[in-house]
Amino acid sequence: MDVVHEQCGENKWNASHLTPHVEVSATQQALQQVMKSTVAYIQSLTPEGCTSSPNRVEKATEYSSHTIRLALISVQILQAENSTLDLRLVCGQLIAVIARLCKGEISALMSAALDGCTNAVIQNSEMMQVVTEVAALSVLARIAVLHGILCSLSSIELLSIKIPTLRGGNSNEKIFGVELLKYIFTVGNSSEDGELTVSCSRLLNHWTLRVLSARSSCVTFAQLIPVSSELEGNLMEYLEFTWEHYLDRVKHTTYETFMNFLEIRKAALGDSPQSYFMCLATRLAGVVPRKKFAVSALRCLVKYVKVEELLHSCPTLPLTLVKCLSDFAMAGCCSEAIKALFIMHSREVSREKWQEYWVPLLLDNFTLEMTSFGFELLMKNFLETNPSCLTFAVKHVLKRGRSLNYEHYMLLISCLKVGKNFKAVDVRPNGSESGSVSQSTKLWKQMIPYSILQRCLFHVDEWVQISAFSLICESKKLTEGLEEEELNILIEFFQRSLSNDVPSRRQAMRAAAKHLFERIFNCFRAAMKVTEKGSRRGIDSATDPVLREAIKELAKYKSFCDKMLNILFLYTHPSYCYSRRCCALWILSDYYNIIGKDLATDELSIRAHRNSATFCHDLLNCLDDNYLHNKETATELLLSTDKIVNIDNHHLFECAFSLASSCKPSDSLTACHMLQFLLMNSKPLFYDGLCFHSKHVLGVCSYILSRLEVETKEASEDIFAAAASHPMYGLMSLLRVAFSRVSSEDIENNPSEWCLFLERVVAMCRNVHTNVRFVVENDSPEGNIPLSLPTLEKVVENSIGNTKSTSENLSLTSNGTMSSDRLSKATGVSAQMLLLCAWRTVKEISGLLADICQHHSAIFSPKNTFTVDIFKDISEYFIQVLTWTKHRGAFEQTYAEYLRVSEQLWLSKDSKLSSVPEEWIHNILQDINSEPDGRFCATRRSAGIPFIILGALATEPVVRGNSCLRNTITSLLKLASGSSTSSYDGRLHALNILRVLYRDTKLGDVIIPFVSDGVKSAVCGFSSDMWSIRNSSTLLFAALVTRMLGVKRNKDDLNSKNSMSALLFFKRYPDLYSFLLQKLEEGIQDMAGDQIVASLYPVLLLLARLSPSPLEGMSSSLTLSTFVPLVIQCSQSQIFQLRDLSSRAICPLVSIETLQETFISLCQQARSNAHNSVHGALLCIYRLLETFLAHLKNENLKSAIVTNAISIMHLATSQNPCCVTRCVSLDIFRLLFESQCFVNSPHYVKNLNEILVDILQPEAEYDHVPWYPLMQKSAAEFFIKMMTTSSMKGGSDLLPLVNSKSPLVRTLAYQHLKDGPITWSLIQRTVANIVEEEDLECRLAAYDVILKALQFLSQINTKEPASDTLNSADDQNCRSERLLLDSSDVPGYFDPLKHLLDHLLWKVGDKTGGAGRLRNEELARIIPLLQTLVCRQQNKCLSTRAQLSALVQRWSDGDQPSSVRLEAARTSVSLLRLQLAAGQRCTLQHYRQDAVLFEVLECICVQLQDDDSHVRTEAASSWLLLLQVINDPDGIQGEFSPVDDLKRQFGVEGPQPNSNSDLNLESAYEPSDLRYVPQPDGSSLCQEIRGKSCDGAGSTSRVGVGCFSNRERSLTEGLETATKEEIKSQDWHPLSTLALQAVTSSMGNHGLYGGSIFGFTSLCVDRVMKALLLFIGNIGGTRAVSLLCSLVLRELCPAEFGLSEENDRAFDKSETSTHKEELLLAEYAVEGLSRTGIMETVDVDVVLTHITYLQENYQCSKSCCQALDALNSSSQKPIAKLKYLLSNEICYMCSHLCEKVTFSWQLTNANPWLVKLYKLVLLLHTLVQFSPDIFSLKCKHELYRTFQRVDETLSRQILQTSLVSKISSIVRYYLGCQQN
Repeated sequence: MDVVHEQCGENKWNASHLTPHVEVSATQQALQQVMKSTVAYIQSLTPEGCTSSPNRVEKATEYSSHTIRLALISVQILQAENSTLDLRLVCGQLIAVIARLCKGEISALMSAALDGCTNAVIQNSEMMQVVTEVAALSVLARIAVLHGILCSLSSIELLSIKIPTLRGGNSNEKIFGVELLKYIFTVGNSSEDGELTVSCSRLLNHWTLRVLSARSSCVTFAQLIPVSSELEGNLMEYLEFTWEHYLDRVKHTTYETFMNFLEIRKAALGDSPQSYFMCLATRLAGVVPRKKFAVSALRCLVKYVKVEELLHSCPTLPLTLVKCLSDFAMAGCCSEAIKALFIMHSREVSREKWQEYWVPLLLDNFTLEMTSFGFELLMKNFLETNPSCLTFAVKHVLKRGRSLNYEHYMLLISCLKVGKNFKAVDVRPNGSESGSVSQSTKLWKQMIPYSILQRCLFHVDEWVQISAFSLICESKKLTEGLEEEELNILIEFFQRSLSNDVPSRRQAMRAAAKHLFERIFNCFRAAMKVTEKGSRRGIDSATDPVLREAIKELAKYKSFCDKMLNILFLYTHPSYCYSRRCCALWILSDYYNIIGKDLATDELSIRAHRNSATFCHDLLNCLDDNYLHNKETATELLLSTDKIVNIDNHHLFECAFSLASSCKPSDSLTACHMLQFLLMNSKPLFYDGLCFHSKHVLGVCSYILSRLEVETKEASEDIFAAAASHPMYGLMSLLRVAFSRVSSEDIENNPSEWCLFLERVVAMCRNVHTNVRFVVENDSPEGNIPLSLPTLEKVVENSIGNTKSTSENLSLTSNGTMSSDRLSKATGVSAQMLLLCAWRTVKEISGLLADICQHHSAIFSPKNTFTVDIFKDISEYFIQVLTWTKHRGAFEQTYAEYLRVSEQLWLSKDSKLSSVPEEWIHNILQDINSEPDGRFCATRRSAGIPFIILGALATEPVVRGNSCLRNTITSLLKLASGSSTSSYDGRLHALNILRVLYRDTKLGDVIIPFVSDGVKSAVCGFSSDMWSIRNSSTLLFAALVTRMLGVKRNKDDLNSKNSMSALLFFKRYPDLYSFLLQKLEEGIQDMAGDQIVASLYPVLLLLARLSPSPLEGMSSSLTLSTFVPLVIQCSQSQIFQLRDLSSRAICPLVSIETLQETFISLCQQARSNAHNSVHGALLCIYRLLETFLAHLKNENLKSAIVTNAISIMHLATSQNPCCVTRCVSLDIFRLLFESQCFVNSPHYVKNLNEILVDILQPEAEYDHVPWYPLMQKSAAEFFIKMMTTSSMKGGSDLLPLVNSKSPLVRTLAYQHLKDGPITWSLIQRTVANIVEEEDLECRLAAYDVILKALQFLSQINTKEPASDTLNSADDQNCRSERLLLDSSDVPGYFDPLKHLLDHLLWKVGDKTGGAGRLRNEELARIIPLLQTLVCRQQNKCLSTRAQLSALVQRWSDGDQPSSVRLEAARTSVSLLRLQLAAGQRCTLQHYRQDAVLFEVLECICVQLQDDDSHVRTEAASSWLLLLQVINDPDGIQGEFSPVDDLKRQFGVEGPQPNSNSDLNLESAYEPSDLRYVPQPDGSSLCQEIRGKSCDGAGSTSRVGVGCFSNRERSLTEGLETATKEEIKSQDWHPLSTLALQAVTSSMGNHGLYGGSIFGFTSLCVDRVMKALLLFIGNIGGTRAVSLLCSLVLRELCPAEFGLSEENDRAFDKSETSTHKEELLLAEYAVEGLSRTGIMETVDVDVVLTHITYLQENYQCSKSCCQALDALNSSSQKPIAKLKYLLSNEICYMCSHLCEKVTFSWQLTNANPWLVKLYKLVLLLHTLVQFSPDIFSLKCKHELYRTFQRVDETLSRQILQTSLVSKISSIVRYYLGCQQN
């Protein structure tokens, strides 16, 4: 026992003096183990443990003095603040065991731990000391003692031992178990300390476990705590509080406690627990939408009740849970509850009944938001519960209408993901008779045709694509092979579907691709083993089917990987959009990590590919990407291969150092990744006489440092020149890259050299910071730049984008001074460049010093000669920067590195270093409260000062127990409270520091205990005389409210994520209850003295954020009704905003029980004479009615409310002269009317109607009365509500409102007309008002009215119902209610609408008078209205269509807002439908001459590459028009979306198929070979071009007609035999066959697998664009050729051929995510051009604008300019003119590329030139290839020389990328053909 005592005492005191925190933690763990052993030993000495060994009784007596000493040591450990929770529990257990060892002393210990007093008589004097010290312990320590007592008691003793207690005010004996339960509720409900709440929840859980351990205890529990008793209510209330706690530990413990409680009740109730559990479940189900804990509790209760009975009692419960799945906060618990319900329900009912109930419930209520919150996992669990219901689920999805939308596809994929793992389940109909899938159709996994997978993979929605992709790729068995068809459609997916804007979707695609590569790797390796085994045994593959199949597998995977790599490396080119590049690089990286590293699959590696050298050049090109993670991924891939051909390492080094000195930050990042690649090379590289290798890092670092010292010296002489030409941050970035290669061994091997080097680095960093600090420390660093005129001129010369330095380029005026515009621009550019140089340099300095600190363990080892001073010098630098710097970017970037330094300091074993962070905090707190010396910034929210404190506190080790955090916040709260010891600046900085601490997520739950004090400081700061204090207090208060309640999106946005019940709030923060009451009382006293009380605002704002508590008035110890009278008094304030806040704050404080009393009090106040009091009372009444009226079930209470409301009806009449109070009173009676409170009082309704009519009458004397328009608005709203509830069917009564003078009234009338009945007279009046209306909101509402009326009229005229389910009777009723037309007015119907059309066209077309004043939201409303008006005219006004198409082209521009572009896309599709239907029986020549048709097609092609995904989706709907042209040209203006073939494949009943279109296919589709676009490797170009015919529209593709439907087949066969005259006379649309060819060719290389083209009713954007361009090419004609040529050359992404003067300010901006991909558009357009049968004439004016863009920057060659001048005078044919112009442009670009031979220029600037060159070459080659007869022999010789020039230029290029290979393949093919 002495040994145990010594170990405990020694460990305890040693632990308190150790400073290294890791050792402290280890010591506490060792101490904890010793204490556990001591507890076990002493337990054996107790009477219960001595029954088998009487000798131990003597030992217990002998060791009594020692045990008392151990108990005292345990008490001391409990008093230590940094003791861990587990150590405290062990100490409490030891004290309890020692008390039991002393007979009769356990009761005294219980009383001391519960009440904190020692009123029991204790015989043992030594034990008396222990009990006394226990009574003096903190609450947290006493809970540990209670936990120990609980561990030492049996379940019977717990509920039988009685102890003397003072609880309740009287001294008596009570049962310890019950008193312990009450103590837990009292302490747990009155503390905001998270650790205390954890202790209480664990103690309660242990209590329930102890009771549950014996059945007899459960019976005793039922006797002590009966059902529905007050104590049970307290228990449920406490469980609710802890179940919604912010700590997950508390939530999990609460779940276990509740389960234990249910088991106790089950054991206590015996044979009849069902009724109790059902009553409890029903009660919880009533609060499910509002309370999260109720959902979790229901999940626990499911196993104790009958689910069928529960669903009968609460029929809306499952639907409510399913709808909550779209809420992030509720999705998890609701999903678990639903899972528990359907699992238990499946055991109670039959399979058929179960699936008929749950399948529609889950699938019909599915929404898009649920996919992000685990709905797929829920469906997996659901289907696994009953796998046989999968067929039923699939059929139910397919019954959802004629079109499968996004939700249906996602549900179908979710079902198939589960179904593919059920081998015994077939989702197809049983037997061949029930289904229509032909035997020749190949099925995927024997479940569905491949055509369905294609529809999902090619869907326009990206989530559907990725879900289908993961469906194919993922498999539980990694050795499961992939079928040929799967690999084919995956290639199509990689080719068309890699562009995803949303990062989460890219991550999902990447995860699925990883599964795919793992399967390929395992399958390929397994096949390799078979072939190796066969080769060893000498087996012939011709005779062994297994070996033959393995060889076939190897070839299959090798071919797939080759094709995939070609596609992915091509997509790394900068001309493709960011998302496509990102996905390609990610997938390549995963491919290398999974497949490329293993020697067994070396054949599939990137190194083994035939184009690996080109791939490496592509990756080098990616180093210049504007996105950092793309650079990093490309660097990783580069390190996997050594094939960097045609590039000398010397060039790479020159490029790296050249880019490092660039003033563009992206160039410095490129240089860093290039150096990283060079240093990680396996072979040593030499540059400038120095060896660059990872083993010679010191030399590399010294070389970079020497260059940096040169730049630093130049910067000290002229910082402006340095910022423009050689900023220092680039070389510092290189130095960081080199230093990152340093290892601890390098430093230990050369300590002296590294010591000298690091001293140079630190000194250099100080010098660099000295050069730039004057910028970042300036009070206005963004624009302060003192420059003289000569210096400005020099900066303008050297600034980026200005390559000329002539005097005229400086734009000087005649007197030699710089012009004002030029001076302003030069100052702005120079200031930006200087600031960029300064803050990025500070960032790199901080990063470099932090990197040095990362190696502190090696630097400060005993072997080295480093001193601690260098480390402290680095620390002082960070404090200096964060203290003095004013620029936010500089100190935020420094803070990120400061965190690393602070963490290293805390963890240092050197006491001098580990104490540095505390010294920082202490010094800062002292300095901010002292006299200001200019170091600290009082503005900019104290700049970097809060980050000093935050960085030190956020990195404090957990083992310290957050002692530094507690001390710091205590000091800050004292300063922020405004005490006499705090200065003005100290209080200001303290408030700003506290704001940052409360906002930071790193501190998390540790900061919660200090929230109440923070609120007190913030609220008190509102009363300060200083504006800066009030402002900082406001910011602090906002941060605290967000920390407590969550983010509030708008004024009325209160939900479970950003609000809390008043009861729960005051339980979590009990200190705020009395404080808020006090502030309200003080504010009311000051308000009585006519003072403005600012502190009332935060109090009322906080109360208004709370939500009503349903438990108020039941068992809460806090009476919220105390606040109500005070808030009502605040509503009498003279300040309007304060009255409004009071009305919002009163709702959470009033319960159902006190509602009537409060309402009566407010009505009495409303009858007073003071207008402010009346207005405040009315506002409170309105908010109360708005909150409670819909939930009132008590008719007596509702009647009392109506009676009191009638007493204030006079306030709504003209007797009340105040318009403000009349407005609110009208709103009150409107709420009562809407709730049908006046059903039995029609006379009141009549009186109210008269009041409303009187208010709505126009009276001139009230026009300028304040609030009169708002009063009219309230009256109009009330009047419309009364009208809609009456029996009126027409809208004539709204005509006075439409003619009202008030725009607010007219807006309300229009908003009602939009969804209600309307007459012809109202339409005429609305049209007239639109022309004359000046109010914007009113015009917007009027546009909606006309648009809805016209759309519905169109439905009636075409005899189409309003919905799919509308029958004839409903249709007739809808006509009579929604649109009442006077037959006499019909002949003149189009006159006012024609006037409206002319007005709108003028409004949007007149740039000076109309469009210049149009706002974006109005334009977005006008566009659909114009579309509807123009489409209704049909063929009556073709010029209007042309005018609208021109406007759509303007609206499709990328500079327009997304809403305008979206409406423009919809209008384009509508115009296309109109133009295709305009000439249904016309000849093909009619369409070739249709200018509007080609304008619209051009707009759609541009919109298909819009940045907004919604715009692209709308434009992609033009795919349906092509299908309509093929299937039903006569019905082209109707809707078309057939999926009947898909339904029949599953045996789902649906509409009968069209007799003209048999959608069931008998054989797979074989694609056309009419593809012009070269493959990525460019090798198959000759084969693709050779043998093609150019018969214009009459050319057909070689396709297997067996794949087509009857109509498709007839079109294909008829075109082959018919002449043009026969086609004209036959009964088919002239565009049907052309559309069919375009559609089938756009489906991809592998065509259709057992499906029809009509099934692809929603196709991805790329394929739709290709189909449209091929369709244009099939139409042919001059307009088609001109359009396609212009699309080839169109600049969707303007190429930066050196930044122009206008772009000087944008040099620091990153690239935006864009979908405008020029290469795809050019290649598709060329393929369409090859089908046109290129004409001899071309509209050069259309094409010219896309060729001569270089002239704008004077970059065009002279020969090109001469060619442009000679276009009109030359006698050449137009196509030859175009050829001549293209040739000159190509030659000029080649000459420019040859002039720039530096590698840095090639890497950063050559790509835009190469993209343009590729398009020019592609177009010129196409013109020559498909129209050879147009060009003379001389022209052909010139073309040959042009292509030869291109070939010579590209062969001399340093960087041979995939794009250069594609250009070379085209050029060499042409040269080869000419030579032959």
